[in-house]
Amino acid sequence: MSKKDEFGKIGIALNGGEPTMDSATIPIRWWLSKKAIELGARYLVFFEQTEVEKETFYYANDKGRRHICKIEDGCKYIQLFSPGYHRIMVVAIGGENDKLARRHAMRYLDKKNDTYNLSMNWEEMENLSYLNHYGYNVVAGTIVEFDVPKELFAEKPQTKRSEAVWRWTNYWYKTKPRDECEYRKRMIVAFTVQIPIIIMMVISKLIAVPIASLVMLFVGYRPKPILKGMWSIITLNSIYNSWDVRRYSHDDLDSPPCDQNIRGLWSYEKIGDKRVCKRMPITPLGAFLFTCLGSVIVIVFKAFTLWQITKTIIAIIIAIAIIAAASVLSHGVAHKGDDFEAKMEKRRKEEEIAHKEWLLKNFALSKKTKKVDLNKLPVPIGRKDRVVQKFYVGFWQLKNRVCKPFAK
Repeated sequence: MSKKDEFGKIGIALNGGEPTMDSATIPIRWWLSKKAIELGARYLVFFEQTEVEKETFYYANDKGRRHICKIEDGCKYIQLFSPGYHRIMVVAIGGENDKLARRHAMRYLDKKNDTYNLSMNWEEMENLSYLNHYGYNVVAGTIVEFDVPKELFAEKPQTKRSEAVWRWTNYWYKTKPRDECEYRKRMIVAFTVQIPIIIMMVISKLIAVPIASLVMLFVGYRPKPILKGMWSIITLNSIYNSWDVRRYSHDDLDSPPCDQNIRGLWSYEKIGDKRVCKRMPITPLGAFLFTCLGSVIVIVFKAFTLWQITKTIIAIIIAIAIIAAASVLSHGVAHKGDDFEAKMEKRRKEEEIAHKEWLLKNFALSKKTKKVDLNKLPVPIGRKDRVVQKFYVGFWQLKNRVCKPFAK
């Protein structure tokens, strides 16, 4: 038996069924071989990449965007954010139950910064040689390549007026909007509640800056130029970072001061090879405040420690009482518990058989179509799942019509 025969197969249909997409928000449908279903396929992991990410040799297996969904969902929408060549790897994840399979699938989404922790090897996927390599119940997989035309993406502002509106709309956000819908929502906020909030923030900062500067001076730090800081607030250049402690740091100086201690330093200058530092004396009131603070911390710590000891003793007494009661009751319910577990195990097996039969009926590879037909999606078994599927498809159909993604 070859390596490929040990695993199932997945059939994928994208958008209109052509290599060139007709939308940058693409619906995806899937079908599974009988082998994949028998192996317990429950979740799908999608790994999408651009051509640039594909050509990045070192990170090719870790860079991109990943998504998961249940096989019963029948359809998955994925937004793309760059024109040109794309590829998607789709793997089916199995497990003894839904909870375990989801845990396996979610491991593929774990990432640090913008790099995924768990690699998905594209070359090995082509011949299925890596499946189950990581022990996370990969039971089937495939790769699909396609192209996304540039005109399918929303255009960013071109005129000075629209650029000004863009900057104001995204003023509160560190990232650009994903699509036109998100941009419109931000715009509603920007030209309603954002205006009075920004005004109040500016006024509060104008009051806070001199107060904070005086406080810094009081405790022994030289404050930054007050007027300069207030001007940066008025021009909206420091709405957020002006809440930080306004004092000089090493970055504000041409080179480190004499003893590397910025506290108490007023100025320093170079005279030949020597550095002459001028320092502020520590105010008696400042020293007194720190002494009071230390005293309060000691008192609170002692009180907290006493309360913690009391709580610990009470918790131990309660735990002993619970264990004793449970020990007495367990003798009377042991046999009932065994019967209950047997019934639950039988019920789980029946549900598993019914689940696989439903998948074979609705997701058999022989039913694969060339393009996505959203009117012929398999109807989930559960009522809740049917409602979720209907809402999901309806939402993304509408969004696909009125909201183009922005290209990054």
